[in-house]
Amino acid sequence: MKKFLLCCVLCHLGLAGFAQTNYPVVISVVGSSTAAGTGPLDPQNAFVNRYRTYLKSLNSASEVFNIAVGGSTTYHCSPVWYNPGPTRPAPIFARSVSRAVAPDNGFRKPDAIIISLPTNDGASAYTLAETQANFERMVATADSLHVPVWVTTSQPRNDLPQSQINLLLGLRDWALPRFGTKAINFWADIAGPDNLIKPALRGGDLIHLNDSAHGILFNKVLTAAILDTIAKGPVRFGAFTAALQGQQVLLQWESHRERYMQRYIVERSADSINWTAVNTVNASGTTITPHQYSSTDAAPSGAVYYRLCMEDVYARKFYTAGKKVGSGPPPQPPAGNPAVVIAVVGSSTAAGDGVMDPQKAFVNRYRTYLKSQNTASDVYNIAMGGTNTYYCNPLWYNPGSSKPAPIPARSISRALNPDNGMRKPDAIIVSMSTNDAASGFTLAETQANFERIVATADSLHIPVWVATSQPRNDLFGGQPAAAIGLRDWVLQRFGPKGVDFWTDIAGPDNLIKPVFRTGDMDNVNDSAHSILFNRIVNARILDSIALGPVRFGAFSASRQGQDVLVQWQSHRERYMQQYVVERSTDSLNWAAIGTVAANGSTIVPRQYSNTDAAAPAGILYYRLRMEDIYARKFYTAGKKVGTTPPPQPPQTPVVNQAIVVALIGSSTAQGQGPVDPQKAFANRYRTYLKTLHTASEVYNIALGGTNSYHCNPVWYNPGPSKAAPILARSITRALNPDNGMRKPDAVIVSMATNDAASGFTLAETQANFERIVATADSLHIPVWVTTSQPRNDLFGGQPAAAIGLRDWVLQRFGPKGVDFWTDIAGPDNLIKPALRAGDPWNLNDSAHGILHARLLNARIVDTIAKGPVRFATFGVIAEGQGARVQWESHRERYMQQYIVERSIDSISWTAIGTVAANGSSIVPRQYSSVDGTLLAGPVYYRLCMEDIYARKFYTHGVRFTPSGSFRRMQPAVGAVAQNESRLLAYPNPAGHSFRVRALTPGRHTLQVFNNIGQQVFEDRAYENEKEVSQNWRSGVYYLVIDGGKYSITLLRM
Repeated sequence: MKKFLLCCVLCHLGLAGFAQTNYPVVISVVGSSTAAGTGPLDPQNAFVNRYRTYLKSLNSASEVFNIAVGGSTTYHCSPVWYNPGPTRPAPIFARSVSRAVAPDNGFRKPDAIIISLPTNDGASAYTLAETQANFERMVATADSLHVPVWVTTSQPRNDLPQSQINLLLGLRDWALPRFGTKAINFWADIAGPDNLIKPALRGGDLIHLNDSAHGILFNKVLTAAILDTIAKGPVRFGAFTAALQGQQVLLQWESHRERYMQRYIVERSADSINWTAVNTVNASGTTITPHQYSSTDAAPSGAVYYRLCMEDVYARKFYTAGKKVGSGPPPQPPAGNPAVVIAVVGSSTAAGDGVMDPQKAFVNRYRTYLKSQNTASDVYNIAMGGTNTYYCNPLWYNPGSSKPAPIPARSISRALNPDNGMRKPDAIIVSMSTNDAASGFTLAETQANFERIVATADSLHIPVWVATSQPRNDLFGGQPAAAIGLRDWVLQRFGPKGVDFWTDIAGPDNLIKPVFRTGDMDNVNDSAHSILFNRIVNARILDSIALGPVRFGAFSASRQGQDVLVQWQSHRERYMQQYVVERSTDSLNWAAIGTVAANGSTIVPRQYSNTDAAAPAGILYYRLRMEDIYARKFYTAGKKVGTTPPPQPPQTPVVNQAIVVALIGSSTAQGQGPVDPQKAFANRYRTYLKTLHTASEVYNIALGGTNSYHCNPVWYNPGPSKAAPILARSITRALNPDNGMRKPDAVIVSMATNDAASGFTLAETQANFERIVATADSLHIPVWVTTSQPRNDLFGGQPAAAIGLRDWVLQRFGPKGVDFWTDIAGPDNLIKPALRAGDPWNLNDSAHGILHARLLNARIVDTIAKGPVRFATFGVIAEGQGARVQWESHRERYMQQYIVERSIDSISWTAIGTVAANGSSIVPRQYSSVDGTLLAGPVYYRLCMEDIYARKFYTHGVRFTPSGSFRRMQPAVGAVAQNESRLLAYPNPAGHSFRVRALTPGRHTLQVFNNIGQQVFEDRAYENEKEVSQNWRSGVYYLVIDGGKYSITLLRM
């Protein structure tokens, strides 16, 4: 029997050998007439059809999704969100890369894309810069979805004047180095010496190619090795070593599994770049039994590298990483720093308004600075006076009729896709200084626009630096508070990527200092721009975007008796000089304890270690500082040694803030089925959230009859045969609530049965879900997806589609997949009788109880909850010549320590003390720390809360003066006030009430604004020392007295 089973296995392996791939692949083709198949007499000889036949010979389920159409240009094929302006063709969805990455004919997302637009741009006399920008835009769109792209060059054409032939030659010469191994040369062998189509290869006109030419193009596509790039290798290795053994090098390797292998080719290199075959070892074909192999080579005189080329029975080749034997000098680094492109989006200050000498504008100074580092660096500045954040939104965003629409020339969409021949930027600076406040937009609006702008760049992996607001002298009413609120939010929200354009530019009255004013009320002069330029330089954009010098394989630190052994492996190094091992007892303050020389530049894996023989007892942290030959420094994350396992998370989540969960879906999510509407799972979940925090909410836009097409982002065009997105039910609305709620903390997508009932294929539904989730993910909002649920009126293939969706959701979304099938469906895959409502598809009260429990078990709140501490109080009082920082916690969760930090400007912070926390506790705890430093002026204090997972959370800063723990007010320039040096709000921080002291006798107007610019209180007859009782949420508030004559910042605990 055993022999029989073995024979069956061997027969199976033998039969399987006829297929090159073990899974089907989908290749999308975007292009024009050549890709569409025009030219050959036999359509099956067109290169795309030949390639389809080839793929199907390897796996019959493989397919080519060809959307090429004759006459297409790169504008027609650009992503559909792109607006090229009135003088150029708009993208056509049916031909667009947007359709290629999300096929609408039932295919899944492609494994690769071929773009073939060889001549029509040149024939249309578009500049090479235009064509390049469009190619970059198409490739970036696919790249954002991790789909690789191959680009064919231009090809010759016989009906063009020399000027347009030159455009084709320019495109060919640009595409080959730009796309490298992913460029396919459609010019060579097709063009003759006159740069026209060779006579033997011409079709029936002056443009197209015949059957023979398409045979050449097909072979070029094969040579591009698309399948080799996206396929998995034929060998699973156990080990591969190369070592000197006397006068020879012994290479040994072990395979755990081989698949259709033919031979191993041993290759040698002197520089790890250029390789020569030195030996061949036959492989074992297909096997799941481990096999050992070896080969020898004469001993080298210096350093050499060895690798294995694995060749399978289809002549495909795969390579191992190289192994170095011997020693030699590292490769020499190139001279100079790499060229960078920085895009700038903004308003008048960024455009350069205000300066007498245009070269003194901060953007132009920064361009000069970049060019001093590398002459090819540049700044792509699309800032323009009068611009606000609405104008700079991505072009797909529709703010409604009452707000300005994005303007293509000023938009983040243009910044990410330069139209002047520059490449995609390495970083973006967004500088929108005052126009939002001057336009009366709320801080919440401005914040939402900033988030949208930054998320758009982040989806293309481009980092963004955001400048704060800057002072302006013509603001009134609540506008100054909005500008100040934006300043504080940007610095807190963007951290080291927030650039302070306020400090040193604004005077004590929050107006532009006289020395920095120009001839108007809003711009700043040459001297001020010098300060702004220095702020941009100090933001260290270049250091941040520079690629690190090491790609790590592993990094560990572990106790070895009394010592600590630090070990690491690099997969690749670039111009490295040394590793410095650093140790810390608090993960804040680090000391160097060892140095290890690096290996310069290498693509061969390296192993390193360092022993800390003086390691003290207790918890320690270790990290590596990597120094390259340019003296730049990069750091790893810290590794903790001597820790204990963290406690299990609590069964009941602890939240110290309100949360908003958006819900999109169909009738079950809307609440149809239960007799009592409060028993619907969405309403039960809302009630649950409000028990944790009364201001929490569920933003439910689910509606009966909704399918996944209705919920797509509104920019998506599914074509005429499918339902278009409906804004009221769409993920776009869920992410941008229109009922006054803020952006949600999480989204639940619950589309239970309507796709299956509509006869949509599983692939369609999956593609829609992926698109919905990706839209939320681009804004860093997590999504939970419920499975399908049973339904009693499905027929034909519909039940299988519902079951397929269930299985896919659970596998695809893992812990964020919520099972709405189990316990609802009976053995017949229909709704259990006890759980049915009055129709074939909805569920009753009891079933909704089960669904609610499933949502609770998904632990959404635990996942999005912020901060390990719920505070009762936090303040600073004078003690001697210094200050005492004191606070009380109501509840702590997995807390390790509090770190007290001090700042003189509320931007740069220094740790001055550490206080141990109490782990997890629901008992109020009191803490304090004394800063004995003699303080010469106002300072700020905050707490850094570090939990046992080394996560860090921060409080707001509290200002303190040596003479008392209050914030002083300064009157506006020219104002006269009695006792102005004693004007204050107290207590500050405040509890449930506060008073303003030292106002002049008589009535005053007191307005209070929250941190998003909304007015929450007004008293037009306020008098000195009058108590104000309030029930506002914890946070920062701005007291504005007499229309801005005075202002105070109040902290509500």
